[in-house]
Amino acid sequence: MTDSFQFDLDLLTSFDVRSPGNVSGVLSTEEGVRMFAKMVSDGLSRSAVVRVKMHLEPSTAVITDVASGNEIEHVPFSLISQVSYVVNDRSCAPFHNILLFTVLEDEFQMAPPEMYFFECLDAPVAALISFQ
Repeated sequence: MTDSFQFDLDLLTSFDVRSPGNVSGVLSTEEGVRMFAKMVSDGLSRSAVVRVKMHLEPSTAVITDVASGNEIEHVPFSLISQVSYVVNDRSCAPFHNILLFTVLEDEFQMAPPEMYFFECLDAPVAALISFQ
């Protein structure tokens, strides 16, 4: 038996969070949520989302596109930071059960830091957070 968990999610968006004005070099969770709320107010809708499965394994998170079966991300937990959630925030409606986290810059793969936003479909987001 393996120690892994699987969750059904909608990938709402992800974006580069480099912010040279910040000490950490990346946007804070609060800044990211404000950017996401702005995207929602500008028209981000459910039709733009990608249905994914997230597998949480002992040391990695694997995100797979349900429709194509393609792996979108395979991220070591050491690169995941600022794990948070937003529940029932009117500025983010129609999304009400949001998981967000930042994947730090991966110099080996030359990938910039990105913040990801997901709508949790099969469990309250707080339940998913407890597995981190």
